[in-house]
Amino acid sequence: ASKQANVKLNADLDALNQEKEGLLGKIAAFTAGAGAATLSIKTLEADKGALSAQLETANQANVDLSAKLDAANQMNADLSARLQKLEGDYDAQLDASKQANVKLNADLDALNQEKEGLLGKIAAFTAGAGAATLSIKTLEEDKGALSAELAAANQANVDLSAKLDAANQMNADLSARLQKLEGDYDARFNAAEQTRAQLELEKAECSALAEKLRVELEQAQAELAARASVVASEKELGQTLALADSTLKAEAETPSTPASITEHKRRARQTIAPAAPRDPEDETPYETACPQHLSDVHGIGSVFEQRLYGAGIGTFWQLYKMPFDQLRQILNLTGLQKESVDLKVIRADALRLAKETASKGRLWNGTLPDDLEPLEGIGPVYEKRLYDAGICTYAALAQTTPEQLEAICGAGGVRKPNFKAWIKQAQKLAAHKK
Repeated sequence: ASKQANVKLNADLDALNQEKEGLLGKIAAFTAGAGAATLSIKTLEADKGALSAQLETANQANVDLSAKLDAANQMNADLSARLQKLEGDYDAQLDASKQANVKLNADLDALNQEKEGLLGKIAAFTAGAGAATLSIKTLEEDKGALSAELAAANQANVDLSAKLDAANQMNADLSARLQKLEGDYDARFNAAEQTRAQLELEKAECSALAEKLRVELEQAQAELAARASVVASEKELGQTLALADSTLKAEAETPSTPASITEHKRRARQTIAPAAPRDPEDETPYETACPQHLSDVHGIGSVFEQRLYGAGIGTFWQLYKMPFDQLRQILNLTGLQKESVDLKVIRADALRLAKETASKGRLWNGTLPDDLEPLEGIGPVYEKRLYDAGICTYAALAQTTPEQLEAICGAGGVRKPNFKAWIKQAQKLAAHKK
């Protein structure tokens, strides 16, 4: 009976082993299928990054199933080892066959239970594989939609490239226009700078002219007093000339050296007094050592005045007689000045001043004058009177007397000029120039 039971048990074991082999084959097939599904999922993961989380979940399920399959294989290996050991120890364990049968039955029950568990897991995996297949189809559909969107995006990119080319062309046109505008701006800016420089120059000239007018206004009463003293000066001139003649006669009657005669002549020439009034319309040429203030002419400032002095033009009459081409060359007019400076107006105003000062025909010999205005008490009005009297250098002013200066400039208005201070300052400046 024991042998029959063993035979039956061996038959059951063979059947169980065959069933186990079948299960292992199914498990291998499912494992291969799971590997293929995993490969497909990984391939789709590269195309569809947004579904990576779901694929990772499926991969995790495959990993769990693989772990369970490995546990089943391990259990099968253990079972095979146990069967081999039973076969090897069959004779020794024949007496314990009942206990072994009980144990094998228990193991068989356990295997059956494990089989049921494996079958359940296989069914669950099969369902998961179906879901994975469905996910794959969904991913393929999404891939198709993405391909369509990609095609649309490519078309939009082509359209944007065309628009970009048009924008670049427009930018090139705008750059060309900007360069032209910058060139025009630079030209206008340079012209504006020249105009500004000319305006600054004219502003400075206007400021100097305003200062001159202010001083002239303060000395207006001195002008009236000087005119009143002309008659007295002429009388004094007659007396001085008579005295000079008597002196020369007396010296002629007595022996004298040529040096003494020359000295007396020099002293006679140093007797300075206003010249006899000229007819305003008299154009007879006569030469003077002192220039006139050409800056009084409308359109002639201090800069133009110095340029005229440098060219030997020092009187209103010389300025009036100057040809336009030569005058334009002397003034060295710039582009803007050529348009703003009216040479006809300059010449007309020079003629007006020549008439008002009765200096038609007056010529300047080119002797460089000194600027007398910096001397304390001498303004533009007194300087003009001194220039007209032939006193335009520090040396000439230093050789005058207070009486002579009063005859030339007048006694003044409210406050009498300090002629002694003028002479003292001129002496210092003349000594400094030497």
